[in-house]
Amino acid sequence: MPRKERRDAVRVEVDGLHKTFPYVMRNRTEAEACQQMDVDVTDLMEWMKKENEENGTNYKIFHAVCTGVAKTVHHRPLLNRFIAGRQFWQRKELT
Repeated sequence: MPRKERRDAVRVEVDGLHKTFPYVMRNRTEAEACQQMDVDVTDLMEWMKKENEENGTNYKIFHAVCTGVAKTVHHRPLLNRFIAGRQFWQRKELT
């Protein structure tokens, strides 16, 4: 019997096309999303250098990437979904 509750997520209904995904991609490793792009980080590097010198912080590119990912998922909540037990779930928090 499918699980109806989770403490970290709520069950959501999706359209017919997306309902087929758990049957087509049966394993966790079969789903993949990637994108290759070039990003100009000149202004970011200058800002980090200034912040690190003036405020004693230790910002790195990693911090900027993590912030970008978190903001993207926050503004696009459909990215914070997952499939478990062939059912779609929406996470309650950004974790």
